[in-house]
Amino acid sequence: TYVVGYYMNNSKGKTYVAGYSGLFMATLDADIQQQAIKFNEFGDEFLLNIYSGKKVENAAEKGKELKVPAPYTMDEIFIHEDGTFTVISEYFLETVTVDKGQKTTTTNYGNILYFKLDKDGNLLTADAIKKNQVSGTSSIGLSVTTGISMFISIELPDNRAKYWSYASSMNNDNIYIVFNDHFKNEGDGEDDLSKPMVNPKKSIPYLVTIAPEGTFTKSAMAESGDTETYLVPQVTYALSNSEFIIWGIYRKLNKFGIAKIK
Repeated sequence: TYVVGYYMNNSKGKTYVAGYSGLFMATLDADIQQQAIKFNEFGDEFLLNIYSGKKVENAAEKGKELKVPAPYTMDEIFIHEDGTFTVISEYFLETVTVDKGQKTTTTNYGNILYFKLDKDGNLLTADAIKKNQVSGTSSIGLSVTTGISMFISIELPDNRAKYWSYASSMNNDNIYIVFNDHFKNEGDGEDDLSKPMVNPKKSIPYLVTIAPEGTFTKSAMAESGDTETYLVPQVTYALSNSEFIIWGIYRKLNKFGIAKIK
């Protein structure tokens, strides 16, 4: 049995540590006793996928340790034919603020990180698939008078959040990830995003393919002008490793179809 997760360094004994220093893998026996553990500290090369080069350079000059932000959560583990495996992690943060009685909730689905490890827990590949999906909702205050004056606060639902995050699958040792992104964010994802994704009506679905050696490519699944069709990636149903049912929106119509990975 293997256990994989992030770990934090706290050599200075701080009461609060803002992020992760690296990735670990522990091996457990049949009695759930730890047999071995391997720690992999994140280096500057990987951190450049998350932070700007200037920020990484400034932190090194000041002797500060940059960390992977804590809102990254472990999502999935894919096992490859050669016994190695890939861990998928996504940034998710929900922030609530209150100002003058009005409550605002902001939801952010950010980058997807992936890590490939061998059977001994050694980190072979670490990279980031960049995206920045943001939406929010605010409460509405209503004054009601029925003999007694009352103030009622109603929070509207966030109808955009269901279009965020991603769907994933694995076939022939390749990992496939689908998500909505702004139609201007084309390319392989190595550069900073040109546009944050705040409106699904300005998005198109993208397919990211992670090859067995750990590299990835990003390609649009629709034309850049075809922003009337977008997916609901959190609602998918896998029929097999290469085929799954997807839910899409075209204008105001719900569309269901079968996506096939070749």
